Amino acid sequence: MNLKESYIEKAGKILLRLGIRSVTVDDIARELGISKKTIYVYFKNKKDLVLNILKHKLDKDREKLRQGVVESENAIDELLIMSKYVEEEFYSIDPSILHDIQKYHPEAWNMLEKHKWTFVLDGIKNNILRGINEGIYHDELDPLIVSRLYVGKCDLIMGGKIFQYPEYKLDRVFKEAIFFHIRGMVNSKGLNYLQKRLKNN
Repeated sequence: MNLKESYIEKAGKILLRLGIRSVTVDDIARELGISKKTIYVYFKNKKDLVLNILKHKLDKDREKLRQGVVESENAIDELLIMSKYVEEEFYSIDPSILHDIQKYHPEAWNMLEKHKWTFVLDGIKNNILRGINEGIYHDELDPLIVSRLYVGKCDLIMGGKIFQYPEYKLDRVFKEAIFFHIRGMVNSKGLNYLQKRLKNN
């Protein structure tokens, strides 16, 4: 990892912990133990830093989810692996961060929206096709509709209006949502596998 990547990784953790709007470049420099001038060597401004942090995060997510496809035994296993990763990522996130990105960092928000409606959408659609081909999902499912329902549900969860933080934490809500999603797609063979898989974990 080079210096720029290291700063992106560490600054990302600071922003997730303290929030985006309330943290200044001075705060980040102080937390990293470097000068403000050093940050400006690598990033034009705070918006550029946030954009780089989000890009780094999405690249990492894509790699983890691709890895989950390769390592999974079947479509159900793939979703459970993905679910565990997302829950861990959501564990300490305050949904206000997403609101701040949408309101104050439109370029970063557009990147996030594109990620959801291309990579995530395609991943869920391919998972549905995989599950149907493996004989563990209902074969009458419409992958195009169900995958869009899934991404729309993620938008609803992260919007913070229905599930308000801190009463409802993102990791807990997402865990319920993914189980609901899987349970609605599996046939009797898939349900049998799901029950055994959950029992063993």
